[in-house]
Formats: sequence, structure tokens, C-alpha cells
Amino acid sequence: MTYKPFVAWAAIHDVPSEFPPEAHGHAVGDVANLATDLASKAAAADLSAHTGATVAAHGGIVATTDARLSDARDPLAHGHVEGDVTGLVADLGATEKTANKGAPGGYAALNTSGYVPSTQLQPPA
Repeated sequence: MTYKPFVAWAAIHDVPSEFPPEAHGHAVGDVANLATDLASKAAAADLSAHTGATVAAHGGIVATTDARLSDARDPLAHGHVEGDVTGLVADLGATEKTANKGAPGGYAALNTSGYVPSTQLQPPA
């Protein structure tokens, strides 16, 4: 075995200050285990034929109907303070409380036709 000491790039004279690699490629065999790893993967063309297929019928490929992919799961119970929700404090400050609806000093309620009931209007002067 031949011993090759490590030499820091900065210790080599008359070379660029950086060593950017040139664009290049490698054969599959040049990368350790790449051929084996690629052989264990499904080809993209094979996956398109499995859309909506059952998991069991196609060797464990996850079907689009797999419940594990659904957003219908119940979220974990948790809470937030008002300050955690962007703009909530300001938005709440700009609203009127429902207790003030139709009340003196509050705001007028609307009837089923979308008008202010006459009972909430000031009498004519």
C-alpha cells in the first residue's frame, strides 16, 4: 500500500484560490450501489398505470384512495391564543358585538327583507 499524505488546497502553490469542479458525468457503475438501488425502484412509466389501483393488486404501491393520504383525519386537540392568528386581534377590534344588535347605542338589526325594522328608526322630526 502506498501512503499518500493529505495536502490542503491552500498549501498548493500557483493554483486558483478555489477549486470548482467542471461539469461532468459519471457512469452508473462509478457510483457505489447506484445500480442496485435503482433496480429496486419502480420506473415512472410503471407508476402512471397504477392511478386509483388497489394497493394489494400492485405490490404495495399506495393507491390514490388510500385513507392515509386523506385530509379527513381528525387533527390533534390543541389551542391557540388570539395573538397566534395573524390579524385576529385587529379584526376582532373592528367588529361589533352581537349583543349590541338592535340595542340602544348599538347597531340596527335587519328584518327578513334586509331592511331596518321601523321600530328601530327614529321618529320623524
